[in-house]
Amino acid sequence: HSQCMDLVLLSSKGQLEMYRQAGCPKVAYWQVSVARDMQFPVEELPWSRRQDGIVFCGGNYNFPASAERLSLIQRLSRTYGDFYVYGEGWGTQNVRALGVIPYLEQTPRYHRAKLSIGFNNFNDVEWYFSDRQLVAMAAGTCHVCHYIPGLEDIFIDGVHCMFYRNEDECVERINWLLEHEEERKAIGKAGQRIVWEKHTWETRVLEYMTLLREHCSPVFANEGSSSLA
Repeated sequence: HSQCMDLVLLSSKGQLEMYRQAGCPKVAYWQVSVARDMQFPVEELPWSRRQDGIVFCGGNYNFPASAERLSLIQRLSRTYGDFYVYGEGWGTQNVRALGVIPYLEQTPRYHRAKLSIGFNNFNDVEWYFSDRQLVAMAAGTCHVCHYIPGLEDIFIDGVHCMFYRNEDECVERINWLLEHEEERKAIGKAGQRIVWEKHTWETRVLEYMTLLREHCSPVFANEGSSSLA
């Protein structure tokens, strides 16, 4: 169906050429974002008591790297007594799972943690990550995330978040951060700041209008330009 579209937008650079080879005439990169609804400060939620631990949000299901992610989550559950998982499908996996949190309540839960953990469906695709990366970073809590090619072009490792490439490195990074509270909190605040500066839907809409002018018909591009004005 992409062959019939005026413009196809992807949230990764690593998949652009695949679409072009499949016959998609116009395809461009447009990253996911977060809404201002997740900005802090927020009121305390009645269901949540403070738990200053390590948090991962995500369901257990099949995807290209699901076995690798399951192994990591199981190891973190064995290693840290205050590691908490929120999501479906973890019941028989020897994981400390506490049920499902609604989407808009995930950022407040991250906010109450010392660290949040991220893992992508694809860890070998350039500039690919879901909005979970941004939802976690928006909380102001240090986010420890699996490296993807080009992530250093978007975030600075050790400044906005902390990268890892395998289980051992993830554990090493977690241990270092738990021992360095000041640095951990600084990373969380810097990550939160860059999300609200560069990764909100307000920013993405402006990028979207630019993409329309660059890739679509002159008439449509002009309409977009006048609407933006």
